[in-house]
Amino acid sequence: MLYGGVVLMVICLTVLSLQQLLDAGQYRYRFSVLRRLGVEEGRIRRLVLQQLGFWFGLPVGAAILVGAGAAGCFIAALRAEIEAYIGFGALAVQLGVTAAILAVLLGCYFVSTWVLFRRAIDA
Repeated sequence: MLYGGVVLMVICLTVLSLQQLLDAGQYRYRFSVLRRLGVEEGRIRRLVLQQLGFWFGLPVGAAILVGAGAAGCFIAALRAEIEAYIGFGALAVQLGVTAAILAVLLGCYFVSTWVLFRRAIDA
């Protein structure tokens, strides 16, 4: 299940990144209008960061909520088996490592999309 979750996360982040980068053409005009209106470049960078943060944060936040609920139900239903076979400590370590891997993936996708988006609207 963990491997499937990582693969699904990569697919979802790739789609999110491509969608934002494909829409950068529309946003180039909008951000150029803001520049002509006198909005500072630092403020434009913050707006881009907020926009990407929203579009990446919304599905990731929903996934965290649903995943936490599913994990809670899974652990509650299989409490005796988990304790007998692997223990809660080992399960917590595995979940923590998986969460760290997913966080690194999210960070890499977010930063690369942010850099490429800024280049696309500056061109």
